[in-house]
Amino acid sequence: MATHLWHLTFDEDVPDQLSELGFRDRMAIFHSIKELLEAENPSALTDVRKLLEKRHLGLWRKRQGDYRILFTISAGQIEHQNFVYKGMIHIVAVVHRSKAY
Repeated sequence: MATHLWHLTFDEDVPDQLSELGFRDRMAIFHSIKELLEAENPSALTDVRKLLEKRHLGLWRKRQGDYRILFTISAGQIEHQNFVYKGMIHIVAVVHRSKAY
């Protein structure tokens, strides 16, 4: 049985972005992603905000220390490998705050 409510996908650059981080920062990012996946409503979590600029249309961000997890939320039931999810969280980027906006 799935341990989270949301199905996770990510852009192809995200693994490279994560591999560039130190161990502690990377583990903190993984913990934040886990919080997103387990939340009933990811947009209502602490440190999650919708980005309002037109160039970031549809993006959300979660703060984790000096880093930002940029993602989209697609609500609507998804079935994947015999598991049913509330929707999908797609991680677009994990970047330092100075490069996030």
